[in-house]
Amino acid sequence: MNKRKSLTVMFLTVLFVGTSISMSCSASWADDDMRTLNDSIKASGDNVKVIDDKVKVNHGNVQIADENMQPPAENNNDTDAGINNVQFNMGYIPGKIGIYDNLTGSVFISGIEGEKICTAMWLYNGNPIPGYTNKNFKAHNGAKSAININLPRYYGMETNPKITFRLIYNNTVKESSKNVNVGYVPQAYYKQNEINAVMNKVYKIEIEGWTNKAVSVLSSPKGRAVQSLKANSYLRIISKNDTWARVRTASGKVGYVAVANIRISNARYTTGGDLSNYDKNTWINRMGFASSVPYLVWVNVKHQKVNVFYGEKGRFNIIRVMTCATGKNTTPTNNGVHKYYKKDAIWNFDNKYYVAPVLRFNYTGEAFHSRPKRMNGTVLESGMGVPVSHGCVRMLDVDINWLASNLPIGATVVVW
Repeated sequence: MNKRKSLTVMFLTVLFVGTSISMSCSASWADDDMRTLNDSIKASGDNVKVIDDKVKVNHGNVQIADENMQPPAENNNDTDAGINNVQFNMGYIPGKIGIYDNLTGSVFISGIEGEKICTAMWLYNGNPIPGYTNKNFKAHNGAKSAININLPRYYGMETNPKITFRLIYNNTVKESSKNVNVGYVPQAYYKQNEINAVMNKVYKIEIEGWTNKAVSVLSSPKGRAVQSLKANSYLRIISKNDTWARVRTASGKVGYVAVANIRISNARYTTGGDLSNYDKNTWINRMGFASSVPYLVWVNVKHQKVNVFYGEKGRFNIIRVMTCATGKNTTPTNNGVHKYYKKDAIWNFDNKYYVAPVLRFNYTGEAFHSRPKRMNGTVLESGMGVPVSHGCVRMLDVDINWLASNLPIGATVVVW
């Protein structure tokens, strides 16, 4: 005879996968009856135990201990979150830099499912930093964006500017910012003697020459004579074209002499190395150069560098430095202040070689362009960092393409 156990169940809810059975009753079950119930539930993958006269159902990883508990609803939301959950690690952006230092650092990205093609940009006090916008940035977990800029330096400048990294995907904009302490710029930093020291580092290259016969120095091409020179008289060439040279005589008189009457030195007047960014900013701003657009370019002939500045008169700040090759002694790049006025896709020289792209800045024919290339695209003349051109400013492909993409028409070009 089976031993009976009396079990009163007031309300029992048993959850199967996708099935709910509710029972409200009072009954006495034999052990065989309880095993039958257990077997039925176990067949569904759940586990039922009777502990202290209470029914416990293990459903997956969730244990139901009484009639009020329910397993959590499954999350069926498969919607792409885009960059809504993106996180930026700005820990690699320094909180403080010296007044002579560049701001160098990185941001790392996490919280993105898969890979998203976004627009990424860096901003300085809310304004996009030129050259630091990428419209095809591949954002994914672990993606990195780096920055290396020379912050504006001037007396009275803000000492705690905000640096921001911004990510744009479809209509969603996410960003993170960090303030960088650049230190107080003391007024002594701009003492006149320091400025004078900087200004003395920069000077126009004037190529030496000698008259090959007795000549007159003219006030203008075909103008009146202002000085007479004997054969082999020393002079310096300020600028020249194919016919006339503007010269400075040993006595300091400035005028014009026919190129055919001058023997030009083959000495090298350029040098390696470069000025510091502080020297460049100080010189370009103290000289008072202005530009009709926020960009200004300085071709430093002595160091064979193209320096690009962004800002306004008195507050220009250098943003890019590129190596170049200016005109050789017999065809120098003319000193002076010019204006970028036209961009050409290519200059083709009788299908023998070409340069591209071309940015004209002097109406005498001088321009920024690539190194000469054969018609198959290979470089014909590779020399850089020394004066070798016919008067134009040669640049590497990566640099001339950057200049063509970023420099607006109307930018002032200083050759000095």
